[in-house]
Order: sequence, then C-alpha cells, then structure tokens
Amino acid sequence: MQFNKLDVELLDTEQFAVQEPAADTLADGSFCHYYTDRNDGAVGPFSNSQWHKQLFAEQSFLDADIESFRKIAEGPVERRFMELALNARSRIFGSDDA
Repeated sequence: MQFNKLDVELLDTEQFAVQEPAADTLADGSFCHYYTDRNDGAVGPFSNSQWHKQLFAEQSFLDADIESFRKIAEGPVERRFMELALNARSRIFGSDDA
C-alpha cells in the first residue's frame, strides 16, 4: 500500500480503522484520523478541545499557527494530530514556516 508516495505495510485492520470520536488514545501504529467535528453535530475530534476544522473555512490550516494549537492541545491524540500537521507542512513547504 502507498500513502503520499510512501510505502506502508498494513499489519492488521485495526491500524487502518478510524478511532471513536474524541478518543483519548490511539492504538500503536494506527493512522491518526478524525472524521467528526463539533460543528457537524458531533462531540468533536479531540476530547475537551476548542480546535475544529471550521476555524479554517477561509484559510488553509497549513498556513495557520499550528504550533500554538499544539501547545494548548488537550491530550496526546490532539497533540499528535498537530505534530503530524507540522510535519506535513514541513514536507510540503520544505521548512517549518508556511
């Protein structure tokens, strides 16, 4: 399987499964993926977080101050999501600055 031109070996279904909304932990080796949002009528992607995708209706999330979101993350899943976003931005733009 390839993901963004990277070879990925999927060891079991649980690694590819989407976690429950607002999960407090992720299984080791799983993909970090959220699919609900509080403005969609759900509890939100991360427990107790004020972050939601509609904050970026008018701008790209990758152009935002992701580091400030990472610093106030409410738990390890949200913090990991922000770290992945920082890594994605670095890969896309070639530096830590958008």
